[in-house]
Amino acid sequence: MSFRIALGGPTDLVHTVAFAPGNKLELLSSFESKRATWIVPHPSIKGVFFATGELDGGVVRVIKFDGDTGTVLGAVSSGGMHPTHLATSVDGSELFVANYSTGGVLVLPVLADAPYLGEPVSAASHIEFPYTPPAPHESQVHFNPDRQECSHPHQVLVLPAPHSEVLVPDLGSDKVWRLAQSPGAKEWEIVGFVEFPRGSGPRHAALYDGVLYTVLELTSELSAHIFPPLAAAPTHIATFSTLGKTSTTSADASAPLLPTEVIYADRVPSVPKSSTADEETESPPQLAAEILIPPALPEDDGTTFVYVTNRDEPDPKGDAIAVYSLHPDFQLVHRIHTGVRHLRGIAFSPGEGRYVAFAGQNGGGFKVWERKAGGTLVPVDGAALDLNDVSSVTWV
Repeated sequence: MSFRIALGGPTDLVHTVAFAPGNKLELLSSFESKRATWIVPHPSIKGVFFATGELDGGVVRVIKFDGDTGTVLGAVSSGGMHPTHLATSVDGSELFVANYSTGGVLVLPVLADAPYLGEPVSAASHIEFPYTPPAPHESQVHFNPDRQECSHPHQVLVLPAPHSEVLVPDLGSDKVWRLAQSPGAKEWEIVGFVEFPRGSGPRHAALYDGVLYTVLELTSELSAHIFPPLAAAPTHIATFSTLGKTSTTSADASAPLLPTEVIYADRVPSVPKSSTADEETESPPQLAAEILIPPALPEDDGTTFVYVTNRDEPDPKGDAIAVYSLHPDFQLVHRIHTGVRHLRGIAFSPGEGRYVAFAGQNGGGFKVWERKAGGTLVPVDGAALDLNDVSSVTWV
């Protein structure tokens, strides 16, 4: 079995890579698509994908993958600055675009024929999120004025029935916004939010079996909530750090970092700025990034795990992937170091998710590992490329 993988990032190029278990990774081609930091498939047309153009004048590009390479077919304005995430609606008729720097989401029509992506249908296609700075009486110990000066939507998570809503983690506002369609016009509007502690910075989330798992970027944590459909309020379960005191790949060798009865305690402090050292010599802050919940492997008897990536850990073994068991046994079970730096782009293979592809944006290259029983990950022989500046990994 052979796979094609598209790799985008903060450069001018998208790369296509071939992966076949037992063979070395092969770089097939590179084509121009500037700052393609997120790539998703068209919901119904094989080989057609949508890619962000994370620029001041943001765009969404339509890409056609054919054989070993790709071609940009066209582009539509994202309606804001620095689009950072894309997601299609449940019925495949709409594409949601999260514009990070201008604090909103744009809804674009998805077309079954070329050009495959349309222009906004009305002013209501632009959804702007309110922002409220900390009040004078609020604790600002963890508030990050450099990253939280306005709304910063970082993901669009589309939930099918029975939820039938769209979630938008907002790193700037410390909220996950809840969107639903208005009964008459079927336009998306804000109907509520899940609030997180100031300075936590919700980045990405995933829903599994009625539980919402949210990555808090700025404090490097994973939070879980019982998450019923709209009209019922979510209930916080627990929040764990993604940064372990020790590294392990043994499920019984690492206890949870925080007991489940402790809520939002013992936060990892942000890295203080030095008043004497040059900025070039300062260590970058450690930041949690992506969350994935793949299907259960056959050998795990219906049990799967939550995978969360970390960035810029000082450990010489590189950034770690934190692996958690699901609620009701929600706890950290592994921290697996990857040998890469600034681990942002990661994706499991189609189907059962036997393989996981990931990249170090700032070093360590691109790799494919295999998922084993119990949530562990192991390297695949020959499945590594010396290719950096990658932040988006998509199996095509």
